[in-house]
Amino acid sequence: MNATQNYRFAAAGREDLPGLKQMAREIIVADYASFLGVDATGEFIASGQADRELDEGFERCTVLFVAEVPVGFAIVDRNVLHLLMVDRRHRHRGYGSILLRHVE
Repeated sequence: MNATQNYRFAAAGREDLPGLKQMAREIIVADYASFLGVDATGEFIASGQADRELDEGFERCTVLFVAEVPVGFAIVDRNVLHLLMVDRRHRHRGYGSILLRHVE
């Protein structure tokens, strides 16, 4: 898919949180173990901190939708990028760059 096709941005709503939390957990499990280790990554997920980040930041969260599917999100706090994640199934298509440019 071409990253310039059929995408839109929207402020995250409460209804988006379950899907965004699942996306974040999948990204963390897949990507963080290489530097935190498998056990520490599991403990981080189990602690609920990843979910709390979204609960506390959803009002400052922008979601990138492609064909109405959320593929990434960014949380910006006082003009500082706090968190940016792109679903692993949608990486290497330019969506992270598009999202970053949008929230800059």
